[in-house]
Amino acid sequence: MNKMTRRTALASFAAGTVFGTRADAANAIKIGMPLALTGPLGSVGEQMRRGAELWAKTVNAKGGVTGRPIQLFISDTGGDPATCVRKAQEAVEREDCRLLFGMTLSSEALAVVPKLAEWNAIFISSDNGDGRLTGESFVPNFFRSNISGPMGARAVSLYLREAPFKKFYGLGMDYAWGRNSVAVFEGEMKRANKEFVGAVFSPTGTKDFSTYITKIRNSGADAMYFALAGDDLNAFLVQAKQYRLGEKLQIMTEVVDMTTVRAVGFDPVFVRDRYAGEQGIRRDVAKGIRHVAGQQRRRAVAGLSGAANRDRGGGHNGSRSAASRAGQGRDR
Repeated sequence: MNKMTRRTALASFAAGTVFGTRADAANAIKIGMPLALTGPLGSVGEQMRRGAELWAKTVNAKGGVTGRPIQLFISDTGGDPATCVRKAQEAVEREDCRLLFGMTLSSEALAVVPKLAEWNAIFISSDNGDGRLTGESFVPNFFRSNISGPMGARAVSLYLREAPFKKFYGLGMDYAWGRNSVAVFEGEMKRANKEFVGAVFSPTGTKDFSTYITKIRNSGADAMYFALAGDDLNAFLVQAKQYRLGEKLQIMTEVVDMTTVRAVGFDPVFVRDRYAGEQGIRRDVAKGIRHVAGQQRRRAVAGLSGAANRDRGGGHNGSRSAASRAGQGRDR
């Protein structure tokens, strides 16, 4: 088998030949998807699974890509990087999947990318937020179709340069994406001559955020930024409302996820902004959520479609999560 490089892959995508032509229509296009379907980020993995299955069903009903059906090989990693590497390797070696898609956690992606050249495989990310994947840990066989966590953190920080808040606190999940995002936010605040008073990191799967919320309340900060996802995000938002954290300081994030709104309802996600009318915020953010929901539905389809058949126009949507003031209240 010829070695697949970034240059040849891009050329093949553009020509629509990376997966062959109608001459080998009987051969399915095989896509490996090691996903965290269980565990704290299982809700995120399930979104990715449903999106991919909907895309495959839609494309196959129209005759496939260049006449070839799409075949997905989905497996559960439980959110564990070592398991993700093993599941990805099984997809490559047992099922001959040369295209990998959909790893849920950045820590999983960081564990897989060093193996791509050895496997002669391409990995297209649609959800991994750690900036190192397209920075110091970048490899030619990796493609990112979403924005990174640091890009989202910077979007929030740009707003805050003109905001009245002076002291900030950070809360992130204790793995690659959470730490990377909070670190970027801290750096941006210091460059804006704002005071970053501290940060805490919660283990993935945290259910009780009371000690974290108490620490944040007592920090002296007048605003906080958080990088949480999945069940952890839902738990924090519900408890933040119970402890009336939003009345003590402004809560902000770049994470918007429809599963959160469905899980905790509208009210726990949004708290009053002391510098703006609540109803105005609700209208603006509700409009944004509807937009993000549409983007998320299209993202899974566009990410896969763009990879499988570039000339069909299914490019990269470029939105892992909208920059939003979520204290008023999750991608990919």
